[in-house]
Amino acid sequence: MKLLARKHRLLTLLQAQSRLALNAGRCLWEGASQGGTVLADEIRQTEQLRIEIGNLEARITKQLQRTWITPLDPDDILGISLSLKKIAESVAAATGRIHSCSSEAISADVVELTEIIHRCTKLLNEQVLSWSGSGRAESVRKLAATAGQIVCRSKAELLAAGMNPIEVIKRWEMYDAAGAVLRRCVASEKQFQRVLLKNG
Repeated sequence: MKLLARKHRLLTLLQAQSRLALNAGRCLWEGASQGGTVLADEIRQTEQLRIEIGNLEARITKQLQRTWITPLDPDDILGISLSLKKIAESVAAATGRIHSCSSEAISADVVELTEIIHRCTKLLNEQVLSWSGSGRAESVRKLAATAGQIVCRSKAELLAAGMNPIEVIKRWEMYDAAGAVLRRCVASEKQFQRVLLKNG
């Protein structure tokens, strides 16, 4: 993408969204790692980040309505913006779900899943900031696949351990919440890759 296009106001707003999505991923990971009141605080933080990303999406929509010439197809800009917004929404939901389902210290596998989410949002942010997907799309998908393997293994171990059914259900809800975020990350990566290919 040409340098002029990279500096366009609309793309700057998309980059701001990607940074907020990264911050949300970091909050989820840090909250899960430390648990307790820290996780409760991160619920408020991820909710605020969700709102801020939504506000940026509204600004992008208004900017498109006032702009005759855009660096990308308007639908592509809106598509990327919406995909980043959905990541923030799913992170906020996952943070709340993990908090509500955790009666004690959060299990190591759930913390590992949140770390993977953070790494995915970091890769996506790097991609949007540089407007280059070279070598990164596969990494996001690979991280998501690794997370899927962790969940499958953990679910099998839970069933074999004969844990309290209520605790099993709570743990599975955490896995499902993390999985929803990762699916959004993969979808956002695919969306961005299509735009890069189209404008290459």
